[in-house]
Amino acid sequence: MERARFAGQVSLVAGLMIEGALLGSLLAQWRPAVLEKLPLKLASAVLLAVAAFYPLRAGWLSLNDIPDYRARAEAWDTRVIQINDLIAQGETDLLIVQLDGVEGVKEMEITEKHWVNRCAAKYYEVNSIRTAPPK
Repeated sequence: MERARFAGQVSLVAGLMIEGALLGSLLAQWRPAVLEKLPLKLASAVLLAVAAFYPLRAGWLSLNDIPDYRARAEAWDTRVIQINDLIAQGETDLLIVQLDGVEGVKEMEITEKHWVNRCAAKYYEVNSIRTAPPK
């Protein structure tokens, strides 16, 4: 579902960027008396400083998610090691630990016929991959 929304989000962001550029061009031609009295460099610096706070705020809010994503990365690395160990043992039909999807991104499923499982099997050059819930 998230992948289906990606094209729409790209279109939205591109449209907003174009709209912002056009609005900026329009406002650049408009010179009210207040702006003529203010130094342009000072006004630009103030607007840039205000605009810089939003990414900093977003970064600050995302700090809360770091432990969850770190645990997810460790589980993912453990599963990759498990897959490589099974392949090294000569296995071609793999049964691995199931992980939950994050942010709507699809994960491998119980059945080897699921498209994500088939893609993973092609990537690892094995016959099939299926998952089992963690013990």
